[in-house]
Amino acid sequence: MINKHRIFVGLDLSGYLLNTIPMIRSTIADKKQFINWVSGRNLHLTLSFLGGIELEKITVLKEKLSKISKDQSFEITVNDTGSFSYKENRKVLWLGIDKGRTELVNIQSNIESITSSFKDTDIIEEEFIPHITIGRIKSSSKNFDLSTFSNAVYSDIKIPIKKVYLFKSQMSEKGVEYSIISEYSLK
Repeated sequence: MINKHRIFVGLDLSGYLLNTIPMIRSTIADKKQFINWVSGRNLHLTLSFLGGIELEKITVLKEKLSKISKDQSFEITVNDTGSFSYKENRKVLWLGIDKGRTELVNIQSNIESITSSFKDTDIIEEEFIPHITIGRIKSSSKNFDLSTFSNAVYSDIKIPIKKVYLFKSQMSEKGVEYSIISEYSLK
């Protein structure tokens, strides 16, 4: 991927979830470290994943994304946990969104209409289901019990959605690191 950057559009949620994540992580006994937990500073909600984008196209994309500044700000409520499978029995552990789902779907649709022509051709389109990934199970295990995690109870976390971000994702010795390329304030 010479001159390409892994790009996505999303919401930065790290500051709002830092107190809840340790409690939720404690609901799973992971002595063999089968789970790759998402770092607190990397907690986000992806609205559109574009994949590898050439540097020249990012400038045009940034300009086109400025249209979303016309969208209305809103609030989401995080208050659920669960998991879903992907890639040969691996699982994603997530936090769910209750209030604000309709607004998320609407803004995601607007963003998707802007970003679709920029996407890497290898990207497979999937239905948007609002969630916050907090961990990925590296290896499937029939004995890996997620029932305590799935039934975790925590206070609703209300998050105002006032900005959308264009992120760059890159690997480092510490794992995946996200950096903000640009931000777009909502009305």
